[in-house]
Amino acid sequence: MVDSGSALVDRFETSLAPDPVSAGVARRFVRDHLDENRVVDGWVDTAELLVSELVTNALMHAGTGIGLAVSVFVGAVRVEVADGNPAHPVRRPAHETATTGRGLEFVELFSDNFGVIDSPSGKVSWFGLGPAPALVAATGPSRQSVTEDYPIVLMGVPLALFSVWQQHASAAVRECMLMSFSQEPHSMQATVVARANDAIGALSRAKPAFEFDEPSSREHADLLLVAAGGLASQFADLKRVLGETVSLARHGTVLVPPAPPEIIRFRDWVCDEVTRQSDGAAPVPWPEDTPATEISIDVHLMQWDVADIAGSSEALIAADDSNRILAVSDSAGELLGWEPRELVGRRIITIIPERLHESHIIGFLRFLLTGQPVMIGSPVTVPARRADGTEISIELSIKVLPRAGGRTAFIAALSPPP
Repeated sequence: MVDSGSALVDRFETSLAPDPVSAGVARRFVRDHLDENRVVDGWVDTAELLVSELVTNALMHAGTGIGLAVSVFVGAVRVEVADGNPAHPVRRPAHETATTGRGLEFVELFSDNFGVIDSPSGKVSWFGLGPAPALVAATGPSRQSVTEDYPIVLMGVPLALFSVWQQHASAAVRECMLMSFSQEPHSMQATVVARANDAIGALSRAKPAFEFDEPSSREHADLLLVAAGGLASQFADLKRVLGETVSLARHGTVLVPPAPPEIIRFRDWVCDEVTRQSDGAAPVPWPEDTPATEISIDVHLMQWDVADIAGSSEALIAADDSNRILAVSDSAGELLGWEPRELVGRRIITIIPERLHESHIIGFLRFLLTGQPVMIGSPVTVPARRADGTEISIELSIKVLPRAGGRTAFIAALSPPP
């Protein structure tokens, strides 16, 4: 690597372990060396913030050792963070409720210049404050330019389902990465989780096969992934990590909510499509025709004394955060044409018309991820499915009850519409 037009005063280098404490070590390293060189007021705080973002990005996406260098120039500073993952970072569109995922946005906003270059062992991300010389790679083809790209097409993707799955998968992978750093008993290898995180990044760069100025009512689309070599292994690791996270979530080991069966089925289809098409197979569209009620669910019912609900004179139904019914009062059973005991243990979608199953799953999971209510707290009139398959309109009022162990319960009051 060479500096273009540099007027270097001093340079400091260190190595960091793939450990969460490295972000703090990097901040102190940068502050100490910039303080002793008496750089421009305000640059120390900015450099501290931005190096923390780049080191955290390296921890989350590479899981390898990290190199850190601080170059002090006359009237300028440049900070470099090297890791062993050759994939360049891409700024992902962060969901409005997301509390992470804005690191590159900060670097772009607060630095005077920044970039990423290839290195023999991976890549180097850098930023400059003041007119710092850009960091450029030595001559020769870049690592990415010599890798043959090929298209992956995810056909007929339900866009709302894709969005909430991506949000759930990102949260699950991030939590697994933090567990791998702390070396907890159930943790996975950091390099495996980092490759799964790269697959999440590839999904965030997926391009729909239509123009964004088309009407937003579109529910399905073909998504195009421009894939480089190694994508199949990344998605294999993503499937593995998310599969293990399902078990961890069901036992309360992680904070991310358990994935419902529809999300698991969608995950398997996406990951398997990438693997199949990487081997030269033709795309297979998302198979929407599998009824959700045919998918089994394996999660322990919440331990909660629901006798008051079952014995209530009101039409009440209690459910847990795995989307299963815990108790049904006699009045609610009569309204829906069910014996109360026959509904206990079934999924909530049993009493929801089939055409609304996907919307329910999406809204339910999004609430568990973000806490943003859609139908909670205010009475709404909705269709309900009775035991004989007929539909009736009911007025529904849902209340949320936090339970032990970070779990969530729901109580729904049902009545005929006014």
